Amino acid sequence: MKFILILLIATFVFSSCAHKMVGTWMVDKYQINVPGRQSIVQENIGQLKFKKKGKGEKELVYKDFLGNNKMDKTDFGWFATGFYIGVESPNSEFSQTWASYFNKKKQQKWKATDERGVIRVIEMHKK
Repeated sequence: MKFILILLIATFVFSSCAHKMVGTWMVDKYQINVPGRQSIVQENIGQLKFKKKGKGEKELVYKDFLGNNKMDKTDFGWFATGFYIGVESPNSEFSQTWASYFNKKKQQKWKATDERGVIRVIEMHKK
């Protein structure tokens, strides 16, 4: 009985993070850390719009980890499970599972590491 109660509470707590994401989030900081290279830190690169039913839109202008200028204005799918937010968008470096390490109603900080060891950090505030 105790296990079921804990499971229900955990499900409620973790699922409540998803509703916080719906809305427009301004990307205040985007940082790329490539092993053996200097970090790339960029500010105010655009916005992520999280819509209901796991849909969203990106409007971002930034430099990738090679220093190339990129524009990403495409739709994406998303999901939230616990402290993880998945962004699914073909040919986008934002398409990965992000760990939310600072999760407030109006402010988010995410971190992701890809298979090459490249670490990306996003800091956002809700518009």
